[in-house]
Amino acid sequence: MHGSKICRPLVALAAFVAMAVFTPAHAGDTQVSIPLQVQILDPSGACASWTPGGTTTAPTLTCVAATTGTPGVPVCSIKANNQNPLTIAATTSVTLVATCTNTDASTTWAWTGTGAQATTGPGPSTQTQASISVSATTTFTVQATNTAGPSNTASVKVTLSTGGGTGTGGAVNCSALNPTQFTGYATINLDLGAGGSALSGPFGNKDIVVARFHTPTTLATDGSGYALSIGEYQGSPVAKTVVVSTTACDFTKNAAKTNYQSGQLRPVFNFGGGLPLLPNTTYYVNMVNHSLGVSGGGTCGTGDCSVIMTLSAP
Repeated sequence: MHGSKICRPLVALAAFVAMAVFTPAHAGDTQVSIPLQVQILDPSGACASWTPGGTTTAPTLTCVAATTGTPGVPVCSIKANNQNPLTIAATTSVTLVATCTNTDASTTWAWTGTGAQATTGPGPSTQTQASISVSATTTFTVQATNTAGPSNTASVKVTLSTGGGTGTGGAVNCSALNPTQFTGYATINLDLGAGGSALSGPFGNKDIVVARFHTPTTLATDGSGYALSIGEYQGSPVAKTVVVSTTACDFTKNAAKTNYQSGQLRPVFNFGGGLPLLPNTTYYVNMVNHSLGVSGGGTCGTGDCSVIMTLSAP
């Protein structure tokens, strides 16, 4: 005679099932339902909860999938040669770098501007467009789109400055200064109101670069807080002479020599005080790759020692 038998199944999974039903293995045995705890393992975290169902003879446990928060739309910014905006003096290669938040593997990128290429996912947080040749003033834009939607349209304007500019006149030619020693002249415009940067080039020993900016009529102070810094562009620094003056091609010193730097690798001019700025006035930053003004030997040994000039606002 067979008695009531209880079969104990192996449990290999790990939420809890409160009831298990056992069917008799032999005729005459009694079906038994007993409480039994069974762990259901979810090591991947795919289930937010479990829903019991089915029948007493065929119970089920359904995984309710966990949901992940949808990121917001991307927010983007963009720079050209690490600047926004950027001014260049001649046709040159420009590197665009866009950085966006909330990007994921589904993110796509849309670019505009001559030379820029549209890219698709997977979408990292930064996209780079390198070595774009810019030969005319161009506004580049980028927009990133994820599952939540498109980002803002970020833009950067690259301005090709070949002289001229509102209220500043045309290109400057310093040939009357020393036509034998200097044969090349470049005129660069800087924006005092917003601050900005400009790139010279080509800039060798026989070149004179004149950077020009115009102060607003409403300039409230003597220019305190404005500063002009000059550094090398994609090369080693060389000694140069730089003079800030209201006259183009001027390499003379004022009494305090605050407008004159000679032999410096990275000259910096802090305006105000001994070097005040007057309202509604055009200033010229006259520059040569010579350590002793417009006399003596040149310091540029590569043929082009271009510089980048940054006029920072207070």
